Amino acid sequence: MVKIHAFGLNHSEVSRCRKGQSPNGAFPPHSRHRRGGEIAQTTDPQQLSPVGQAVISLVGR
Repeated sequence: MVKIHAFGLNHSEVSRCRKGQSPNGAFPPHSRHRRGGEIAQTTDPQQLSPVGQAVISLVGR
């Protein structure tokens, strides 16, 4: 599990929400593209990153 510290929104997410084109009609609770945080919990501390490790998530093309 990742504890999110920061996230980024892109122009499309903002403009779709303002135009009422968001799938649920609300601003997204989190960005689906970019986020940064730390490992809060892990299922296997021997094989996976330790709790407290800084992590980021990116989407590229």
